Amino acid sequence: MVVAICAVVANPIRMSGMIIRFVLPVILLLGLCSGTARAEDRASRIFKDTIPGVFQIAVVDKRTQEKETIGSGFRVESASAMQFLATNYHVISDYTRYTDRYDIEYRAEEGQSGKLKLVAIDVVNDLAVLVSSEGKMPGEKVLALSRERQSKGQKVFAIGNPHDKGMIVIEGAYGGEIKNEFFDHIIFSGTSLNPGMSGGPAVDESGQVIGINVAIAANDINYLVPAASLGALLERAGKEDRSLKRTSNQWRDMAVEQVLTRQKRGIDALMKVTPEIAELNEFSYPKNLDQSFKCWGGGFKRDKNHNFNMTWVSCDQETDIYLKPYLNTGKIKYALAYLEGSKIPRTGFDVEYSEYYGASWLVEDKNEIDVHEFSCESGFTRHAGDNWKSAFCARAYKGYPGLYDVYFSSAILGHPNKGYYYKASIEGVDIQTAKSFLGKIAENVTWKE
Repeated sequence: MVVAICAVVANPIRMSGMIIRFVLPVILLLGLCSGTARAEDRASRIFKDTIPGVFQIAVVDKRTQEKETIGSGFRVESASAMQFLATNYHVISDYTRYTDRYDIEYRAEEGQSGKLKLVAIDVVNDLAVLVSSEGKMPGEKVLALSRERQSKGQKVFAIGNPHDKGMIVIEGAYGGEIKNEFFDHIIFSGTSLNPGMSGGPAVDESGQVIGINVAIAANDINYLVPAASLGALLERAGKEDRSLKRTSNQWRDMAVEQVLTRQKRGIDALMKVTPEIAELNEFSYPKNLDQSFKCWGGGFKRDKNHNFNMTWVSCDQETDIYLKPYLNTGKIKYALAYLEGSKIPRTGFDVEYSEYYGASWLVEDKNEIDVHEFSCESGFTRHAGDNWKSAFCARAYKGYPGLYDVYFSSAILGHPNKGYYYKASIEGVDIQTAKSFLGKIAENVTWKE
């Protein structure tokens, strides 16, 4: 719309009787056009200055020599004498699973290409660092990581190669950082990032990298991995033996170790927190264990006569760790509900209560090729002066030994026509760490008659 208006006001107005009437609108529109032109010039300048250091990254099938997956990456400044390239882990994850089947290659904007070698990964932050297998890459442009604190609303420019169509730049704004023991991402608001832009740089007006393109959170809201996370991985990459060629099993074991370490560190931090305690009818429960959890609540009446009522709260994290296509892990959720049915027979209430206790809606569906079936243990326990029925279930990952998803459900017994249950689901964790988290939930649950 602005471009069309600018084109109109650029033509001279010949109707003399209307000149006065149009002076102010023309001035205002010319000012708008000028601002738009400056914004376009700024984005164009940044793109021109940055693009020699940005590349398409592709995982290539050795048999067909065709691309399996594509993304973006960039040459980044580091303390090492090597020229490192940065991208997302999910861009090159197929290579880590099948090192004998795939190569990783770069392609420059001018068409030059070559093979890359994977040096280091950070699965938790979705990052990877590579070097050229041939020693030298086209161009000299190296992007520096910003060490400046960003301000909300500050202009940010995301660069990448969407859908294999060529490099573009998207202008947006810095929307703040989500940072806790489990999750560290920058919010980037503007036109949505497109597939193929993953791993590309997001730079400030000086051309320094503030983050790495990683994901779309919602319409026109995107996530960036903070530059500081990449800086830590580059430091580690500089100490790696770059003559070493790791196998798929070695990359897999590294990914498992990183996920388990992240989960344990985060849950250990939760163990030290005194949570806010909220009440739901006769029950007290932990609300928002820490800032990484977001809680939602609601309720409903089962039938038109209001004979069965349910009130619920559900809390989870804005976190996800990519392992491979269609397999993410790392989420932690817990939920609780109060049920009351004083106007229906106790047997009818018990049937409803049992169904809700047994429902596993908190568990994320995963493909049977990736995880085993849940194995469960159930029994009766005594807690906070009441009897409970509890079930503890775990399923192992097939391709990532040592990783488990754990599900727990517990329901209070002995209170006619009313009840309370709580559930928890923890992904990508070892069994002992999961039990520590469940204990944290349980110790803050009480019934008050």
